Amino acid sequence: MQLKYSISNLFLIIFVFLPFGSCKQANSKEKLTIENLKNAYRNEIYASAQYAAFAEKARDDKYIQIKNLFNAVSKSESIHARNHKEVLDRLGIKVSEFKPDFELRTTTENLQISIEGEIRESTEIYIDFIAIADKEGVQDAKKSFEWAKVAEMKHSGYYTAALAAIGNNRINSLPDSFLVCPECGQTFEIRQVEDKCSSCRTPRVNFITFP
Repeated sequence: MQLKYSISNLFLIIFVFLPFGSCKQANSKEKLTIENLKNAYRNEIYASAQYAAFAEKARDDKYIQIKNLFNAVSKSESIHARNHKEVLDRLGIKVSEFKPDFELRTTTENLQISIEGEIRESTEIYIDFIAIADKEGVQDAKKSFEWAKVAEMKHSGYYTAALAAIGNNRINSLPDSFLVCPECGQTFEIRQVEDKCSSCRTPRVNFITFP
């Protein structure tokens, strides 16, 4: 099945898919959290691939700062996916691989799609997932969801600033570089980077820089 959905509506579709394969029967007390981890993993894989493609489109449009932003956020989303998958692995659950498929539009449209998706993740989806993981006592999942939520909130702000810069013809006002924490996916612009990640306390020296 091919996917042609934006990040903002992917979660609306994903819940109707058949369950992912697993190597054991899900513990009933963890059942909702396991499904949420699967859905979050799939969404983050999709987002990472989509943002990497958006970065190439921004490069073609000569928006180099926005290209760097998309590449940084793509890496951040891949780290979220890895963290979600590691929790599933510890729970004995396997997930199916898939190849994301999406449409490229203008960089302005791509930013708007990205803003909508990141806002929905940080203000609705991950908040619900965190509450359920806490209720079901799956603390590793709760932490993974919390790390992702904080990063997605920052992503939406960066994308909003980039869209405004295009509208105001002030692309050069955007930061040239972004950094990503390799542990939790927290993302920083070069002008506001921290000595240690505020989410997981990873030292700045370990951050990944884009470009």
